[in-house]
Amino acid sequence: MGIPQMTRRYAWAWFTAIKGMNANAVRPHAQVYPRFYLDMADEMGICVLNETANWASDGGPKLDSDLFWEASKEHLKRFVLRDRNHASVFGWSISNENKPVILHVYNRPELMPVQKKAWEEWRDIVHQYDPTRPWISADGEDDGDGILPVTVGHYGDINSMKRWIEIGKPWGIGEHSMAYYGTPEQVAKYNGERAYESQEGRMEGLANECYNLIVNQRQMGASYSTVFNMAWYALKPLPLGKKDKSKAPTVEADGVFFGDYKEGVPGVQPERIGPYCTTFNPGYDPTLPLYQEWPMYSALRAANAPGKPAWSPYAVIDKQQYDHHKATTPSKKYKEVIFIGSQNSKLKQLMDAQGVIFAKKANTPSLLLYIVDGSQKLDASTKDEVQKQIAKGADVWIWGLTPETVAAYNEILPLPVSLDNLQRSSFLPVQKSWMHGLNNSDFYFCELQKTNASSYSLKGAFVEEGDVLLNACKTDWRKWNKRPEEIKTAGTIRSEYECTAATPVFVKCQQNASTFYLNTLTEFANSEKGFNTLSAILKNAGIAFQKPEVNIDEVFFLRDEQINFPVATKEKLVKDSDGEWTLELYVFSPRPLDDLLIEPNMPKLSLFVKAKKRALLINDKPYTAVSHDGRNEIIYKELPLLQGWNKLVIKLGAGDRNDFTGYFKCDNKKDFLPLLKAAFVNPETK
Repeated sequence: MGIPQMTRRYAWAWFTAIKGMNANAVRPHAQVYPRFYLDMADEMGICVLNETANWASDGGPKLDSDLFWEASKEHLKRFVLRDRNHASVFGWSISNENKPVILHVYNRPELMPVQKKAWEEWRDIVHQYDPTRPWISADGEDDGDGILPVTVGHYGDINSMKRWIEIGKPWGIGEHSMAYYGTPEQVAKYNGERAYESQEGRMEGLANECYNLIVNQRQMGASYSTVFNMAWYALKPLPLGKKDKSKAPTVEADGVFFGDYKEGVPGVQPERIGPYCTTFNPGYDPTLPLYQEWPMYSALRAANAPGKPAWSPYAVIDKQQYDHHKATTPSKKYKEVIFIGSQNSKLKQLMDAQGVIFAKKANTPSLLLYIVDGSQKLDASTKDEVQKQIAKGADVWIWGLTPETVAAYNEILPLPVSLDNLQRSSFLPVQKSWMHGLNNSDFYFCELQKTNASSYSLKGAFVEEGDVLLNACKTDWRKWNKRPEEIKTAGTIRSEYECTAATPVFVKCQQNASTFYLNTLTEFANSEKGFNTLSAILKNAGIAFQKPEVNIDEVFFLRDEQINFPVATKEKLVKDSDGEWTLELYVFSPRPLDDLLIEPNMPKLSLFVKAKKRALLINDKPYTAVSHDGRNEIIYKELPLLQGWNKLVIKLGAGDRNDFTGYFKCDNKKDFLPLLKAAFVNPETK
């Protein structure tokens, strides 16, 4: 808890918002809240499920220490004695997610007998010091293996709720919904392509999920129903003391400021409350409302309506309204495609992998397309030839303009273009020309790669007079995905507020009989999704290409300076007689790596494997040299590959199939990885 939360005003704002969504209870989560929260709950008629600090969700408690268990009993005793006279307290939550962390994070089932004993002791402590309240629960731990009088689950689905009902005790749900973790790809389950467009779009999907979760909980008779959580995710982080949201906050100028710090004065002396640090504004900034709603909040208000759930626009969402299913027939089919750039360039390799058929010279300008590597300038003779063919009606696709080359290409473009700095890996197609039939999800790469798919956007007369085919998403989803809860909501909305750059990254502009295409989206085709997206663009463009023989789902793509195991990996796992799994693959090395003394800077190849139980064989010999041996993952170091094709066998535990991933990495010589090849079938035996 920070300064904004340490006032009665904040508690009042929080409980006012709870009432505003037709709710009546709160669980102050996983820590001892100041007394004034309970005072305010008493005054406002808010029911409190009072929770201890005995929680394991952050992996913090030392659950294998006797000192922890002894201290937890004293903590609970003092907690009950402090709060038992508050009328608002209707029950006690004695722990939070200890059991799932013991079993699925620590993987220490031997600690469960200690936890069961603790539940018994904690239950008895509550009975001893507060015999008036029968509600004793452990949030996210069902009924504590039968020990506790109330069942409280976390997350799950309809079948989970049926199971909690079958336990035969009062039951409820303490946490539900993907609001705190759901990425656009996950939320798209509820509102399809709209989830990728913005935080507002993502929140509309969550509104649909949360409305139906609460409705189901009510219909199935839950004594306590909720989602996780209204205060952080159903309301917007507020720009306290921030007049210009388009600029990043500064400590010196932005926020709500208090008096100067006085040395020697006891107590907390706040000096500043910064922008976006809270979703409630109980008078901190008089220019802002008490709170600002996301769609999720209004959905909760409708789902919690007195008597029965009320109508909500988010109760049912037609996902298909946001889909673009049909590609159109290309307006032109090119008879000739000529590549301009280095034959060893990434762009040429990319087009070769797609099977693009290149011509050597121009014979039919009206059906000719130049694909130009925009990261390199044209030499004088090439420039003259291109301009000559443009005058005859040839089209030009310049791929990957950079600040260093844009001025040179402006000499052949019909209108000037310039670049803005904008780093993004998620894009929104416009349904025209080469983007027909492509969806937002086809251009969403934030969960596939760390590298920016595009570092620049396009602006200027070329864009203004042309047709924008693809825009960068103003929302930088990497500010949300897999980030800590305390920074992700503010980081994501700030990425939208502070995105002042132009957003076009793929633009078409016509001059006379010639059409020019520019794109700054370059680093995206090194994954199964990106490869298929590029294939669709080429098809829409009318570019002839031969479909590669290989199944793209089985390609080991080089991405983020590592060779990643492909989509089809799990399908290649073979179960043995003991129920465990085996993966066989083949790796080609252009040079021997089995003798690191041959030269001082020999490539040192590592293999990362995510699995709880694992073993590696290289060319039928067990290999155990590791640089990291974690509970859920391992890194095998300095793989002793022979020159040529090597057989690798990875053995996994019975329960590791679903979470298994892997990749190769070479930290000391990054230029070695592009030379490495991997396959599920030995090419030498084909």
